[in-house]
Amino acid sequence: VFHCTRAVMAGLLASAALLAPAGRAAAQPPQESAFTILVRGTAVGNEQIAVQESPEGWTITSTGRFGPPLDLILRQFKARYDREWRPLELTIDATLRGQPSFLATTVAGTTASSELAGAPGTERVRRSDTIDPAAILMPNPFVAPYEAVAARLRTAAPGTALSLYQPGQGSFTGVVGASSTERIQTVDRVIEAKRTALTLQAASQPPTEAE
Repeated sequence: VFHCTRAVMAGLLASAALLAPAGRAAAQPPQESAFTILVRGTAVGNEQIAVQESPEGWTITSTGRFGPPLDLILRQFKARYDREWRPLELTIDATLRGQPSFLATTVAGTTASSELAGAPGTERVRRSDTIDPAAILMPNPFVAPYEAVAARLRTAAPGTALSLYQPGQGSFTGVVGASSTERIQTVDRVIEAKRTALTLQAASQPPTEAE
C-alpha cells in the first residue's frame, strides 16, 4: 500500500483541489468532505475526509474504497499535527487486494519511527528515518494527506521547498510554484479556491508537475 506509484500519485493530485481551514484558537467541529478519486481521468473510488482543529493541533481522518487498479479498502487513516502543522503521528488500517496492511508512525523531533504489518504470519517491519521536523506525512495513494499540503500552501511563497515524508520509503520534496485564484460553482455553493503549482521531486525520479 505504502510504496510510491508516480502515475497514481499524479492522478490523485490532479483530481483534488483541497483547502484546509485557517488557524483558530478554540476547538472546532470537523470539516468534512467527500471526494471522487480519478486515475487518468477515470473514477476509481471515493474517500471521505474530515479535518478537525483543537487547541493541541490538527487531526485529519478518512475512510474510502478504491477499485482497480488499486483494489484498496481504507478502513482508517489518521494523521495528527501540532498547531504549526508539524507532524506527530500517522495510522493507516487498509486492505490491499484482499491482504491487510497496517502502518503506525510516530514522530519525535527529527526521528520518524514506523511499524508496518501485512498479512497474518508475515513479519512486521520496523524502521526509523531522520526527517525534517516540519515534514508533511505523505503515504500514497491516499487523498487525505493533501489536506496538510493545502494548509501549508496557504502561506508558502513560490520557490519554497516542502519536505514530504513517505513512511517506509523516505523523503522527497515539493517545490512551490505560482498561485492563482478560482471560483468553482457546485450544486450547493461557490468555492473560492486557490490553485498552486507544485513540482514533486523524488530521488532518482523525473519531476512530477501537479496543482
